[in-house]
Amino acid sequence: MGIPDVLKLYFGESNLPTPQFIKQAAAEALASGHTYYTENAGTPSLKNSFLIVIPSLRP
Repeated sequence: MGIPDVLKLYFGESNLPTPQFIKQAAAEALASGHTYYTENAGTPSLKNSFLIVIPSLRP
């Protein structure tokens, strides 16, 4: 079941340790006050990143 052309961005909980660069980015985001949920559609910078990356994922 799913919606055609919608990428699933989940895969379950990883059993690997969180990389240091991710922990650092999370700490910086918290310190900068980014503690609220984003809009359902995502942030502009995330959507722009998808526009750049997704075309390269499709044949």
